[in-house]
Amino acid sequence: MNWNILPGKDRNVLRSALAETDLVATSLRRIHGVDLGEGKPVVHAVEYVGEGGAMCVYRVWAGVGDQPPYSFALKMIKSRRLAAIFHRPVRNASALGEEERVEDLINWVLEITKRVNRAAPEIYPLFGGYWRFRNDGGTLVRLLTEQFIDGPTLLERRIELENMMAAGELDYAGYTARRVALDRLTVAAFVRLWNALDRSVFTSDPSPWNVKVVTEGTSIRVVILDLHLLAEPAPPIFLIERFQALYGLRAEIVRGAILPGIADVLGREEAATLFRELQPQLDELSAKSKERVGTDLYSSVRRAIVDWFNSMS
Repeated sequence: MNWNILPGKDRNVLRSALAETDLVATSLRRIHGVDLGEGKPVVHAVEYVGEGGAMCVYRVWAGVGDQPPYSFALKMIKSRRLAAIFHRPVRNASALGEEERVEDLINWVLEITKRVNRAAPEIYPLFGGYWRFRNDGGTLVRLLTEQFIDGPTLLERRIELENMMAAGELDYAGYTARRVALDRLTVAAFVRLWNALDRSVFTSDPSPWNVKVVTEGTSIRVVILDLHLLAEPAPPIFLIERFQALYGLRAEIVRGAILPGIADVLGREEAATLFRELQPQLDELSAKSKERVGTDLYSSVRRAIVDWFNSMS
């Protein structure tokens, strides 16, 4: 393959990791269930996908013999940025060196990834493995692999729907119905994440660009791409605030996506209990927002919860 197409800063590290460790064989086995037998995996191609947060992401194609190659995601962890994107109290942090603090955070995220894979494998890419070694210059390199998810992000899918409406292929009602349905699936996926993590950890960024929309025949599912900006603890009011911030305050979103998405996962009875517990907290937040910015930022969700209860009676 042509290694020169990769960014120079990572080229030699990737070449060494793919050739000199068990990263490729282990990833093929764990992610795709490939039985290598006596064969040795061959790397066919590596594509730079992008960089964001604390990760630089590549897509690797590899296989055995004449078999068609499989692909998986390879993420290079940029340790200097980790502390900024994972909000977690570290016990005895002052007694740990920088490398130990980084490793503590990584181990926490890896454990969370494995827990999600066990409890809700449909909402997050399968974990391949984690490798750490020093390159020729003595710099510590950290790599992890996971399933590569094809398909548009939710944000890209929204743009497609907007273009269809602009071209006259969808009217406004049809556009709104499809968008709200996708947002509802996405909210439900993030609530499943919260559920899988014992309702104690959640992402501060349940955003439309952090999920892929996967079409399988006539069905659609949403897969979360990255567990960055994890926060602990994560009470229910934190979920409502993050969903409102990233999906909007419009009534059709709150009533059609946020509340139903939560109820899809918890069930109506447990959702009713949760919404009832949220009401006094939302009242308090409403009063504070009026004082701070002169308007009630929580009126949509407060009214939607009241209407949700009325619909049950």
